[in-house]
Amino acid sequence: MIILSKLQHQLYLSLLLRYLYCEHLELTEDSVFAVLYTAKKYLVTSLSRRCVTYLESVLSPENVCMFLENVFLFEDEYPGLRQRCFQVMRVSCFLYSVPVKIENTRVTII
Repeated sequence: MIILSKLQHQLYLSLLLRYLYCEHLELTEDSVFAVLYTAKKYLVTSLSRRCVTYLESVLSPENVCMFLENVFLFEDEYPGLRQRCFQVMRVSCFLYSVPVKIENTRVTII
């Protein structure tokens, strides 16, 4: 669950307002899911798309588990991103010779 404190909420709301007025926003791996949550909460679909595009561009074997955990919090809204996470996991497991079974909701090491 993404929980924002009052101070964090104000920060992400100010980022949202800056995006709405200036169309400028610098996303980071640490902030992107909170920004996505805020964009979704206030129905700013262009910002949501930008967050998902950013997530797809920085997705790697090192961050895929954290990304996948957060993607599940958004239920079925971003199935392409979830599938991309699974794809990265499959490739990583193949490269390291780890037998794995990946389904829509879980990963099982065989």
